[in-house]
Amino acid sequence: MISPLTALLIDALATFINQFGLIQMKKAHQDAEKQGKKHGVFTVRWLTLGLLCVLLGNVGHVFVMPYGDMTLFITTCSVAILFSGMLSIFLLGEKFIWQYDITACILICVGAGLTVLQMNTTILVSYDRALVKSYLVSWTCLILITFTTVLGLFALWSYLALKKHVK
Repeated sequence: MISPLTALLIDALATFINQFGLIQMKKAHQDAEKQGKKHGVFTVRWLTLGLLCVLLGNVGHVFVMPYGDMTLFITTCSVAILFSGMLSIFLLGEKFIWQYDITACILICVGAGLTVLQMNTTILVSYDRALVKSYLVSWTCLILITFTTVLGLFALWSYLALKKHVK
């Protein structure tokens, strides 16, 4: 049996491995562009470092799920943004703009901290099929799914409109 703290540390490591894999995939695409290729998919770097790290990180996430509260694991998603930012500066050569990056780091850390502080630790909730189904078909869930779909369609429309103007 793994303690929740150990599970959280394993999940953070899995998040780092996952982000490292995504950065390696991006690096493979950059290398392919320098060589005049259309894309870097199925290159050695993309497959070995990129895809393998992403798969290993996701296996790590799934492995620790039974050993801790999901709210606690959600905070590692916030940490993923920080990992990705650090790795993109060190491995991709992106610039660190302290006015934006420090502000973003502070907001992300405060949000993750507040999430952990508001966790429900007094009541043990047992989820069964009926409870999960009631959550999935509730009005709140349907409104959130609709809102997310509309935002996704808006992002796609914005991308396509911008693509016409930028070459």
